[in-house]
Amino acid sequence: NGEHPVTAGLESIVIPWTSSLDVLADEEGNVRAEVLAASTPSSWTESGRYDFSPQRRLRLPVEEGARRSRPLVVLLQGRFRSAWKDREPPPADEGVPAALLDESEETAILVIGSSSMAQPEFLRQFPAGAVFLMNAVDWMTIGADLIGIRSRTGGERALSEFTARERTLLKAANVVVLPALVALYGFVTLLVRRRRRNAG
Repeated sequence: NGEHPVTAGLESIVIPWTSSLDVLADEEGNVRAEVLAASTPSSWTESGRYDFSPQRRLRLPVEEGARRSRPLVVLLQGRFRSAWKDREPPPADEGVPAALLDESEETAILVIGSSSMAQPEFLRQFPAGAVFLMNAVDWMTIGADLIGIRSRTGGERALSEFTARERTLLKAANVVVLPALVALYGFVTLLVRRRRRNAG
Protein backbone atom coordinates (compact mmCIF):
# COMPACT_ATOMS: atom_id res chain seq x y z
CA ASN A 1 0.00 0.00 0.00
CA GLY A 2 1.82 3.08 -1.23
CA GLU A 3 -0.56 5.44 0.54
CA HIS A 4 -0.13 4.32 4.16
CA PRO A 5 2.92 5.60 6.13
CA VAL A 6 3.83 2.09 7.38
CA THR A 7 4.37 0.69 3.87
CA ALA A 8 4.70 3.76 1.63
CA GLY A 9 8.53 3.64 1.47
CA LEU A 10 8.88 -0.12 1.02
CA GLU A 11 9.19 -1.82 -2.37
CA SER A 12 8.19 -5.25 -1.04
CA ILE A 13 8.20 -7.43 2.06
CA VAL A 14 8.66 -11.18 2.48
CA ILE A 15 6.11 -13.01 4.63
CA PRO A 16 7.25 -16.66 4.93
CA TRP A 17 4.72 -19.51 5.05
CA THR A 18 1.86 -17.05 4.99
CA SER A 19 -1.89 -17.51 4.83
CA SER A 20 -4.19 -15.11 3.03
CA LEU A 21 -6.70 -13.09 5.04
CA ASP A 22 -10.43 -12.61 4.51
CA VAL A 23 -11.61 -9.10 5.32
CA LEU A 24 -15.19 -9.17 6.64
CA ALA A 25 -17.41 -6.11 6.70
CA ASP A 26 -18.24 -4.68 10.13
CA GLU A 27 -22.03 -4.68 10.37
CA GLU A 28 -22.04 -1.79 12.87
CA GLY A 29 -19.52 0.24 10.85
CA ASN A 30 -17.25 0.93 13.83
CA VAL A 31 -14.14 -0.80 12.46
CA ARG A 32 -12.32 0.20 9.26
CA ALA A 33 -10.12 -2.30 7.41
CA GLU A 34 -7.18 -1.28 5.20
CA VAL A 35 -4.99 -3.74 3.28
CA LEU A 36 -1.31 -2.83 3.74
CA ALA A 37 0.20 -5.70 1.73
CA ALA A 38 -1.20 -8.19 -0.76
CA SER A 39 0.07 -10.93 -3.03
CA THR A 40 0.47 -10.42 -6.78
CA PRO A 41 -2.49 -10.99 -9.13
CA SER A 42 -0.80 -14.23 -10.29
CA SER A 43 -0.92 -15.88 -6.84
CA TRP A 44 -3.13 -18.73 -5.71
CA THR A 45 -3.74 -20.71 -2.52
CA GLU A 46 -3.15 -24.36 -1.67
CA SER A 47 -4.81 -26.34 1.09
CA GLY A 48 -4.78 -29.88 2.41
CA ARG A 49 -1.66 -31.91 1.61
CA TYR A 50 0.92 -30.00 -0.39
CA ASP A 51 4.65 -30.23 -1.14
CA PHE A 52 7.05 -27.39 -0.27
CA SER A 53 9.88 -28.82 -2.37
CA PRO A 54 11.32 -26.11 -4.66
CA GLN A 55 12.04 -28.78 -7.30
CA ARG A 56 8.48 -29.96 -7.77
CA ARG A 57 6.65 -28.95 -10.93
CA LEU A 58 3.96 -26.42 -10.14
CA ARG A 59 0.55 -26.96 -11.64
CA LEU A 60 -1.16 -23.64 -12.07
CA PRO A 61 -4.84 -23.67 -11.15
CA VAL A 62 -7.20 -23.45 -14.10
CA GLU A 63 -10.39 -22.57 -12.20
CA GLU A 64 -11.76 -19.12 -12.93
CA GLY A 65 -10.80 -16.64 -10.22
CA ALA A 66 -8.28 -19.00 -8.58
CA ARG A 67 -5.35 -16.74 -9.44
CA ARG A 68 -5.86 -13.29 -7.93
CA SER A 69 -4.38 -10.85 -5.44
CA ARG A 70 -5.08 -11.74 -1.80
CA PRO A 71 -4.70 -9.64 1.38
CA LEU A 72 -1.71 -10.68 3.52
CA VAL A 73 -1.45 -7.75 5.96
CA VAL A 74 -4.56 -5.88 7.14
CA LEU A 75 -4.81 -2.92 9.49
CA LEU A 76 -8.03 -2.68 11.54
CA GLN A 77 -8.90 0.66 13.15
CA GLY A 78 -11.88 1.77 15.18
CA ARG A 79 -13.90 0.81 18.23
CA PHE A 80 -13.99 -2.95 18.68
CA ARG A 81 -17.07 -4.58 20.12
CA SER A 82 -16.59 -6.49 23.37
CA ALA A 83 -16.94 -10.27 23.25
CA TRP A 84 -19.26 -9.97 26.26
CA LYS A 85 -21.62 -7.38 24.81
CA ASP A 86 -25.21 -8.70 24.98
CA ARG A 87 -23.88 -11.83 26.75
CA GLU A 88 -23.73 -12.91 30.35
CA PRO A 89 -20.05 -12.70 31.44
CA PRO A 90 -18.53 -15.45 33.58
CA PRO A 91 -17.95 -14.81 37.29
CA ALA A 92 -15.25 -12.29 38.18
CA ASP A 93 -13.18 -14.95 39.94
CA GLU A 94 -12.51 -16.65 36.55
CA GLY A 95 -10.27 -13.83 35.41
CA VAL A 96 -12.89 -11.55 33.84
CA PRO A 97 -13.05 -8.01 35.31
CA ALA A 98 -16.23 -7.08 37.13
CA ALA A 99 -16.81 -3.94 35.01
CA LEU A 100 -16.88 -4.63 31.27
CA LEU A 101 -16.99 -2.14 28.40
CA ASP A 102 -19.35 -2.65 25.49
CA GLU A 103 -16.63 -1.50 23.09
CA SER A 104 -12.99 -0.43 23.15
CA GLU A 105 -11.55 3.04 22.80
CA GLU A 106 -10.23 4.02 19.35
CA THR A 107 -7.78 1.18 18.67
CA ALA A 108 -5.53 -0.11 15.87
CA ILE A 109 -4.83 -3.84 15.36
CA LEU A 110 -2.37 -5.12 12.74
CA VAL A 111 -3.11 -8.61 11.40
CA ILE A 112 -0.37 -10.49 9.49
CA GLY A 113 -0.91 -13.86 7.81
CA SER A 114 2.16 -15.44 9.40
CA SER A 115 3.94 -15.14 12.73
CA SER A 116 7.17 -16.43 11.13
CA MET A 117 7.82 -12.94 9.75
CA ALA A 118 8.96 -11.76 13.20
CA GLN A 119 11.39 -14.65 13.80
CA PRO A 120 15.04 -13.52 14.04
CA GLU A 121 16.32 -15.74 11.20
CA PHE A 122 13.81 -14.28 8.74
CA LEU A 123 14.43 -10.71 9.92
CA ARG A 124 18.16 -11.18 9.28
CA GLN A 125 17.51 -12.68 5.85
CA PHE A 126 14.87 -10.12 4.81
CA PRO A 127 15.69 -6.71 6.41
CA ALA A 128 12.64 -5.04 4.84
CA GLY A 129 10.48 -7.13 7.18
CA ALA A 130 12.20 -5.61 10.21
CA VAL A 131 11.70 -2.11 8.77
CA PHE A 132 8.01 -2.85 8.21
CA LEU A 133 7.49 -4.09 11.79
CA MET A 134 9.34 -1.11 13.28
CA ASN A 135 7.32 1.24 11.07
CA ALA A 136 4.11 -0.34 12.37
CA VAL A 137 5.19 0.06 16.01
CA ASP A 138 6.25 3.68 15.44
CA TRP A 139 3.03 4.57 13.63
CA MET A 140 0.91 3.10 16.42
CA THR A 141 2.88 4.83 19.17
CA ILE A 142 4.56 8.07 18.06
CA GLY A 143 3.06 8.71 14.61
CA ALA A 144 4.51 8.77 11.11
CA ASP A 145 7.08 11.59 11.42
CA LEU A 146 10.25 9.44 11.47
CA ILE A 147 9.06 6.45 9.42
CA GLY A 148 10.15 7.82 6.04
CA ILE A 149 13.82 8.00 7.08
CA ARG A 150 13.97 4.29 7.95
CA SER A 151 11.92 3.13 4.95
CA ARG A 152 14.33 4.70 2.46
CA THR A 153 17.14 2.46 3.68
CA GLY A 154 15.18 -0.80 3.88
CA GLY A 155 13.65 -1.24 0.44
CA GLU A 156 14.61 -3.76 -2.20
CA ARG A 157 13.49 -2.92 -5.72
CA ALA A 158 11.83 -5.99 -7.20
CA LEU A 159 12.23 -6.93 -10.87
CA SER A 160 9.16 -6.53 -13.02
CA GLU A 161 7.67 -9.64 -14.62
CA PHE A 162 9.02 -10.38 -18.12
CA THR A 163 7.00 -11.63 -21.07
CA ALA A 164 8.02 -14.83 -22.88
CA ARG A 165 9.49 -12.79 -25.75
CA GLU A 166 11.54 -10.62 -23.37
CA ARG A 167 12.88 -13.72 -21.59
CA THR A 168 13.91 -15.23 -24.94
CA LEU A 169 15.72 -12.04 -25.96
CA LEU A 170 17.55 -11.82 -22.63
CA LYS A 171 18.59 -15.46 -22.86
CA ALA A 172 19.86 -14.96 -26.42
CA ALA A 173 21.81 -11.89 -25.32
CA ASN A 174 23.49 -13.84 -22.52
CA VAL A 175 24.22 -16.94 -24.59
CA VAL A 176 25.09 -15.42 -27.98
CA VAL A 177 25.68 -11.66 -27.91
CA LEU A 178 27.96 -11.39 -24.85
CA PRO A 179 30.30 -14.25 -25.91
CA ALA A 180 30.37 -12.79 -29.43
CA LEU A 181 31.45 -9.39 -28.06
CA VAL A 182 34.22 -11.02 -26.01
CA ALA A 183 35.41 -12.95 -29.08
CA LEU A 184 35.32 -9.77 -31.19
CA TYR A 185 37.34 -7.88 -28.59
CA GLY A 186 39.92 -10.66 -28.57
CA PHE A 187 40.08 -10.72 -32.39
CA VAL A 188 40.55 -6.93 -32.60
CA THR A 189 43.25 -7.05 -29.92
CA LEU A 190 45.08 -9.79 -31.85
CA LEU A 191 44.96 -7.76 -35.08
CA VAL A 192 46.31 -4.66 -33.33
CA ARG A 193 49.21 -6.63 -31.83
CA ARG A 194 50.10 -8.18 -35.23
CA ARG A 195 50.11 -4.78 -36.91
CA ARG A 196 52.37 -3.36 -34.22
CA ARG A 197 54.68 -6.35 -34.56
CA ASN A 198 54.82 -6.02 -38.37
CA ALA A 199 55.34 -2.27 -38.12
CA GLY A 200 58.25 -2.76 -35.71
